[in-house]
Amino acid sequence: MITKTQDIETYLDDTLGLQARAGELGRKLPAYLRKGCKHFVLLVEGHSFVAAVFDAGSFNLAAYKKQRRELEELTGLPAIAVLPSVTPYQRRTLVSEGISFVVPGSQLFVPALGAVFAERRAATPLPAPVQELSPAAQLVLLDLIYPGDDAPQQQMTIADRLGFDAMKTSRGVRQLEAAGLVDVTKCGRANMVRPRCAGKVLWEAAQPFLKNPARHEVCVFREEVPPGSAVAGETFVSRRSDLAEGAILTRAAPSSALRGLKALDPSWVEDSSGMIYLQGWIYDPAILGKRGEADPLSVALTLRDVEDERLQAAVFQMLEGVFS
Repeated sequence: MITKTQDIETYLDDTLGLQARAGELGRKLPAYLRKGCKHFVLLVEGHSFVAAVFDAGSFNLAAYKKQRRELEELTGLPAIAVLPSVTPYQRRTLVSEGISFVVPGSQLFVPALGAVFAERRAATPLPAPVQELSPAAQLVLLDLIYPGDDAPQQQMTIADRLGFDAMKTSRGVRQLEAAGLVDVTKCGRANMVRPRCAGKVLWEAAQPFLKNPARHEVCVFREEVPPGSAVAGETFVSRRSDLAEGAILTRAAPSSALRGLKALDPSWVEDSSGMIYLQGWIYDPAILGKRGEADPLSVALTLRDVEDERLQAAVFQMLEGVFS
């Protein structure tokens, strides 16, 4: 069991730069809620949560959904599950249903902290709360995730790296700031952008805001694939995991490049070796891609909602390589 509340306090402070303090709950909860876990109050920048700290192997997702509602009703506080580990399935379900959880030292997903972030900013007005990132903002965020640290970067350096103009980059950064994912400060005349957490933790925290870049997919003859397309989809994952490569390869291109292409039905073609599944993306996969391939985080987003355990295990294996 995670017994040291100081570990959680330190993790929140080191990861998010937020002052966190843990204290006694002040009331005894029913025995069925206390089985396999203990509870305490977590105060983050003046906002209170009730934390449920689970023993290793005692967390049951279906049971916790019900317990969480009862816990919040009894305490009047939003609940956070503090877990020693989380499976890919549990993580996807928790994130998709907006259930807060922390794996100290590894993962963090607490949507309510977005409001805390906003309160700590200076008087500079922010855009309306973000539900989903624009393509430009998503590219800026993914670009910030890959280095694996939270070092501040000049906004113009990010723009140059992505090939964006100043206005496009500024709008993207403002969205990330409104979502509570980055801080923006002035250093002389330059805007400095600093992620509020780093690497895998930032990736997990951003999940509610990220969207599938693949707008649509068609099957075309290989010679019709537009120049500059990138390896993507299951083909990309198979080259970074134990997944077997499919008979028809997958590539991606900007959505505009698919205009006028005639979609084929692969079941009507005897020889599929000359065919390609071509995805149309909301941004150019070459921006973050390398050596004719898309970037792994964008590819993972295109497969996030595919209900195939074999494929999801391969995506998990691929992401472990990204964040190792």
